[in-house]
Amino acid sequence: MKRFFRMLISVTMIACLSLNMLACGSENSAPVADSEAADHQLLDFLSISEGNVPMSSTPATDSDNTKYNEKVLPDAGVTLNLPEEFVNTDGYIYYSSQDISSGNGIYYASAIYYGVTEEEFFNYLTKEEVTEEETEALARQADSIFFIFGIDDNRSLTELVDYINEGMPASEKYSESSFHKLTTVDGCTFYEFTGDAGFNSQFQDEYATEYETLISLKDELIRNATFTAPERPFANLVGSKLSFTTKDIDGNTITSDEIFSQHEVTMLNVWATWCHYCIEELPDLETLNKELSQKDCAIVGLLGDGTDQKTINDGLDIMAESGVTYLNILPWDGWDTSLEVKSWPTSFYVDRNGYVVCLPIVGASVSKYGPRIDSILSGEISLSDHENNVLNDSGGAYRIFVVDKDKNPVSGVTVQFCANDICKMAVTGESGMVSFNDEESVYEVHILKAPDNYKPDNNVYYTEDKYCDLTLILEKK
Repeated sequence: MKRFFRMLISVTMIACLSLNMLACGSENSAPVADSEAADHQLLDFLSISEGNVPMSSTPATDSDNTKYNEKVLPDAGVTLNLPEEFVNTDGYIYYSSQDISSGNGIYYASAIYYGVTEEEFFNYLTKEEVTEEETEALARQADSIFFIFGIDDNRSLTELVDYINEGMPASEKYSESSFHKLTTVDGCTFYEFTGDAGFNSQFQDEYATEYETLISLKDELIRNATFTAPERPFANLVGSKLSFTTKDIDGNTITSDEIFSQHEVTMLNVWATWCHYCIEELPDLETLNKELSQKDCAIVGLLGDGTDQKTINDGLDIMAESGVTYLNILPWDGWDTSLEVKSWPTSFYVDRNGYVVCLPIVGASVSKYGPRIDSILSGEISLSDHENNVLNDSGGAYRIFVVDKDKNPVSGVTVQFCANDICKMAVTGESGMVSFNDEESVYEVHILKAPDNYKPDNNVYYTEDKYCDLTLILEKK
């Protein structure tokens, strides 16, 4: 099987593993592999693969209000209307969807058929030890029904193919002819992959017949599917301020201000005691943290499963074994919702004022962490307190200024100003300013609509708890 699709299949196996962990009352997010690690066996759900795809996935699930014959693949914006042949099968169909670009708007949805029963499939996943022979045997019973890719922001097929081909050997790169355009919805264009994914299935007769039937219905399945533009992960996180009180791993109370104000940039690394890839990168993070101290930057760990003393003790043991000396903190109420964590590890970049500077890096990618921080320090990625959230005392109102990168006021911007369940709206005039005379508190500010020649801004911004000015910067298309 070709490498890129081998990675996607490994993703589905990890997601299936996470479903089993959920049933056992463990964490429901799967580990994420290093994008630069060595190539391992197909379908080994603890394997590491090369390339662009972070080794994590969100299993597709039917919501309570979906019809029996619908399959919703939410992270790719695809809803399938399943023919009866797809509903009652002897083999097992695994559906998966994911943003494969850590928030950069490239998505995929897939359906993989396994020539084994559902019970046999999950028995494989739940075994404590899996032999190489068992892994290879299951790999021979797998083949794809479809792969669908999406790319947003009205970007081209060339950009999608370049992303897929990045890091792949020349012999396994794909051409644009391997992708058939399906539709464009709200700037997101969907393509069906029609090339050779390189499967080498050897189904038994009854499963081979069923697979052929499913393939014969595939075009009808895709033709009847519904497509919507997926919401980018972390869309509301970048530019927002993290504010919390928690404890460090030794039990001392600590606030977000105390953590982030100490350094120009802090990398908040979310990890867990059950996450193999999280633990594997800890020694490298310790080395990187020492290097970052020379740049007024630091790494802070967040032990995401540190909600009980036994797990905290396990975390302390792992840190000791890994030589970790940098600050580690415990989760606070609502941390996973505010950070939108679905995959482990995930690393966030926060400035001195507590604002999230940019999209996080999803997956254990030690080689990317340092360059990301260097890009922030150099101004290539702008710090939010300097660029997007300039707060000044305004006297007796909340004033919202919207400007472009050259500091010119932008008129015609619809701004929303919210507290609890009540929101107000206003449109900027020639000065690029709107004001709200509400009582002093912390308010959310949203840009509901930007002028046609400016890019949308889906971030959520926050005022101070006293009257102030808030300056937001829009980028031109």
